[in-house]
Amino acid sequence: MRYSFPSLYGSLRWTRSAFEVRDAGSKFYGGDARFTYSIKPLGAKVRPTHRFDTTLTDVDLTRFTDFEQFRGVRLRAGARVDAERCSSGRPDISPSIAARAICSSRLRPVSPS
Repeated sequence: MRYSFPSLYGSLRWTRSAFEVRDAGSKFYGGDARFTYSIKPLGAKVRPTHRFDTTLTDVDLTRFTDFEQFRGVRLRAGARVDAERCSSGRPDISPSIAARAICSSRLRPVSPS
C-alpha cells in the first residue's frame, strides 16, 4: 500500500525539544484532510509523546475502504471524521449531508398501537 497526500501544505517546526507539523492539510479520497502532528519532548529524560490530530471532510469512504482492503467492510458514503490519534484517541465519524438525507428519507415514523 502506498499513501499519497496530493496538494500537501503546512508548516514544519523542528527544535531540540520538539518536532511539530502545524496548519497542515491535503486532498484525501475525494475530500479534504486537515491535521497537526507532534513529537515532544525531545532530548528529555521522559519518553516523547506522539500526537496526530486530524479532521477529514467529504471523504469517499468507498474509495478509502477499497484501498485499505478491510475484510468484510465496505462503507458506501461520504463522511466527516474528527479524530484524535493518540494512545487513548478514538474517531468521531458522522455521515456527510448527502448520506444523512438519504438515510432520513428512508426512516418512517412508528405509529402507536
